[in-house]
Amino acid sequence: MLFIRRPQALALVALCTLSFTASFYIFAPLESTQRLQSLRSYFGSSSSFASTACPNPLAPPPPRSSRKPECHSLPTNPELALEVSVCFAPDIANQGHFLISRTNAEECAKADAHNPSTNPETNALLKAYGPDIFHFSLDGDHRWDGELDVEYLGQCQYRYPFSLMSAGPFNLTIWWSFSNYRASDETQTMSLQWDLAEYVLQGKSQIVKPPASAAAGCGKTMAIPSNAAWRTATEIDYLNNVPECSRFEATTGHFLRAHWSEHHTFHGFLYQPSGCRWTERTSNVDADPVPIRDGWAPHSVLFWGDSHVRYAYDVMTYVYKGEWATYKRVPAMKALKKTEYIGPVNITFIWDSVLREFKHKMTCENLADFDTIVLGAGHHNLVHTDEDDHDRQWTIEGFGELIQGLAKKFSPDACPEQKMPRIIWMGPPARPIKLALPPKQHPLNNGWKDARVNIRLNLFNERAWDALKGLPGAARVNLYDLSVPFANSFVDQLHMIMTDTQAAFVQELHHKLWLRQPAYFHHQ
Repeated sequence: MLFIRRPQALALVALCTLSFTASFYIFAPLESTQRLQSLRSYFGSSSSFASTACPNPLAPPPPRSSRKPECHSLPTNPELALEVSVCFAPDIANQGHFLISRTNAEECAKADAHNPSTNPETNALLKAYGPDIFHFSLDGDHRWDGELDVEYLGQCQYRYPFSLMSAGPFNLTIWWSFSNYRASDETQTMSLQWDLAEYVLQGKSQIVKPPASAAAGCGKTMAIPSNAAWRTATEIDYLNNVPECSRFEATTGHFLRAHWSEHHTFHGFLYQPSGCRWTERTSNVDADPVPIRDGWAPHSVLFWGDSHVRYAYDVMTYVYKGEWATYKRVPAMKALKKTEYIGPVNITFIWDSVLREFKHKMTCENLADFDTIVLGAGHHNLVHTDEDDHDRQWTIEGFGELIQGLAKKFSPDACPEQKMPRIIWMGPPARPIKLALPPKQHPLNNGWKDARVNIRLNLFNERAWDALKGLPGAARVNLYDLSVPFANSFVDQLHMIMTDTQAAFVQELHHKLWLRQPAYFHHQ
């Protein structure tokens, strides 16, 4: 059995959890005990740290329960040869896992025998996910979607762990989006991967309730309001005592139900960082933009990449200029290059769909113009093969090599006589699963090659960050993770616009840009 979603991240979460808990008791025992009592009251149960634990969305997720889970099967679509069950921890509310398996052993064996890549390392990686891709959507006070957080048990059996930050019931929908390695196969031409996702559960979706023994006494979970005037004393005290989120690593957190005062949400959720806080809020769309820009140091920022990077440029400049009406609808502003001057900061976008330096060479002379470069790509690397800037679709290995080449150009060794810009990798967003055939005039019906599926996009994302994270001051905004819960709601089936991903992305990228610090501080 292999848990394949960046195992080192599990160790980091465990370390953060232990450090976070220990800090309450080691450094201020009396005050910390009082704060824990207050938090118990806030989350609704005096037994939160005793026989059962209520979710605490402000802290890292609790360790996995060691007690035997309570499992029961879920009725499935009778047209599919699948079995599904949900298993809950008896002592931690809404922590558990899903088990899903094929019932046709012969079909499974045939699918499992296939090797999706001729590269041994890549083949082992893809085999570890198994031949099938399932998409889980849990919609309650905590919005959670899972697709690649999977333990493949072999013989077409899959285990999907979950740990919700809410104790109440949730609506569960599961789709079988790809089978037989069609999502990841690199041994054949990667063309027309338009598999219709099938509903796994009977009735398409079902309401699931956690065991009463674990959820008893737990209160309703809600994101902390953006406007401080609506925060409780406990929330204020808590935020004053947690560290700020990393300026370099991606912020982990959860999409929780928003307070009723949050008029700017599209789906009623806000992203709540766990165990840390963003220090400069941007999500209150009724705010004057001046405080957002207050204290900025001179900076020159380049957004370089595909249309997702262009939309990132658009939403950030709308926020910084206070153009909230435009921010809400984010019209397509297609241009190969554009620049905004906002106070002491100038922000430029340059189009390069696959990061092959087709329009803009990353020479030392050009790099000297910028303090920070925001990078993103992945979608175009998996689609088209007839455009001037690229004539092929990248494999997982090939995309990693592409970004490794760029990392060498961004390295201080490449231009030793000058300071190099800081790199922020935003990566690609997730792709919606396909619930309907494309229109008759859609390019996909005319042989348009398209291999944009989430397993590939996420592996591109991880390979890119592996190549870039060693650069001085490198930072990451994990757009992929932020977009998974709302990808199926993308209004154009492609970009993050007009979803609750948008506000989370803006806040996270603003935090990583760190415009109140002098440029190049990270090299000193």
